[in-house]
Amino acid sequence: MAAGLTREQAESLKAALELGKRLANEPRPKKAIFGAADIAELLGPEMSKYDREHFKVVMLDTRNQVIGVETVAIGTLNMCPAHPREVFKTAILNSAAAVIIAHNHPSGSSSPSPEDIALSKRMQRAGALIGIDVLDSIVIGEAPTYMSLKQMGVL
Repeated sequence: MAAGLTREQAESLKAALELGKRLANEPRPKKAIFGAADIAELLGPEMSKYDREHFKVVMLDTRNQVIGVETVAIGTLNMCPAHPREVFKTAILNSAAAVIIAHNHPSGSSSPSPEDIALSKRMQRAGALIGIDVLDSIVIGEAPTYMSLKQMGVL
């Protein structure tokens, strides 16, 4: 009330802060990932709007439940230089059992380029060395299109 609020306004503010605190501490169910469509549903609406390529890592626990999503690189209109160091640093810090990597194509096409395939294979090899499986690599085009390198037989 010392800040110029009425008693009613102060009580409302206090109640709002308490509600926010309770919601922040409430456990939330984790989303389980069963395939590429789940990743496209999770990331597609946001990533299909980007005007530059973004490279994201979806970190999973031992039951393939999402424990975090992190943008590890932002590139240009037609490329995004991502390095295994950034992908796996994030995964290790979050105690991920596995990851799924994803990036968008601002052109709207979800067809992977030869560079996309080479980078995905490189990430898979790096993950195998440190014990974190790369379950898939997803290319997101114009919503709702996407391409799974695992479904293509590349990974």
